[in-house]
Amino acid sequence: HDLKNQYLILENYLKEKQYEEAERYISELQQLEYENQHKRFTGILPIDILLSYKIDEAKEKRIEITIDTEEVQLTIPEQDMVSLLGNVLDYAMESLEKTNYAFKSIHMEIKQKSNMLCIQVASPCSGDMKRQHTSIFSEKKSDVGRMELDGIKMLVSKYSGSIENSYLDHMWRMIIVMSHSN
Repeated sequence: HDLKNQYLILENYLKEKQYEEAERYISELQQLEYENQHKRFTGILPIDILLSYKIDEAKEKRIEITIDTEEVQLTIPEQDMVSLLGNVLDYAMESLEKTNYAFKSIHMEIKQKSNMLCIQVASPCSGDMKRQHTSIFSEKKSDVGRMELDGIKMLVSKYSGSIENSYLDHMWRMIIVMSHSN
């Protein structure tokens, strides 16, 4: 019923040719929708929507994603950040889906330090997964994660960044550092 009432208000604004009021009203509704459905991670709407979506997608696959971030100021275009973060999370989820772990989790951190953007992703890793990640990063052909990894490498390179891939105590970590100064 609430949506029906909202449409009634919008319809009235449009009939009265109050286009600016209709636009303002739609913006307010969108903001309320965003606040009700999407957690604020970075303060950048497209990125926050993506992260919320990926958390929901992971839940369907019985993977828990935790995200530790702060509000960031980006000069990297939002589209590139959405692609990068989406590819990183897709790669991590796809890798975890192939494990037999009872509890599957991904932890992501997004931090800004002066003009550097640091993204770290970690997940449990068995010996088989370690071999898989190693073969992908050593440029050998592998089906799992190849497309996501190519997208990650391209975007990190575009911003003169670096990728570090490591394994320690049965954990896989990918650390991406990119400059985002003007």
